[in-house]
Amino acid sequence: MGHREKAGPGNRSVRSSMPCQTVPLRGRNNKMATILWVLLIVCSVVASLHQVAAQSPVQISGSTTVNLNVFQPFQAQIDTASGVKLKVIANSSGHGFEDLIAGRVDVAMLSSPLTAVAGKINQKQPGAVDTSTLKEFKIGESRMAFIVHPSVSTELN
Repeated sequence: MGHREKAGPGNRSVRSSMPCQTVPLRGRNNKMATILWVLLIVCSVVASLHQVAAQSPVQISGSTTVNLNVFQPFQAQIDTASGVKLKVIANSSGHGFEDLIAGRVDVAMLSSPLTAVAGKINQKQPGAVDTSTLKEFKIGESRMAFIVHPSVSTELN
């Protein structure tokens, strides 16, 4: 997940000095680590948006994978622990990043590397995204697998 350092919704200034780190998450087995890191990110964003009224939700858009593995199972705990209401829109890493760049949301959820998502936008419109103005918080990595139908012959061991 990354967030902007400049101009969020309503031209709010967002800035963080938190280091980019990776926390190993193994699905729901590491529930506390997931909640704590997302809570830390949300609190960082909220603290940076200090001029926002307490009633304003933190808007998050992006990866359906992150939503499924982080927000669907833990949103109530994150909302309660942070004291902030989250508005989460699961629409894809690319759409979430575009929402962030356009200033429609405070945080983008990515399940693809920031450089890859920004690179696709910069291919369409060179120079559209300057990743040096963004702060990325890696909260985990996913395992991927291909499942082969039994009727398909495989030579892999």
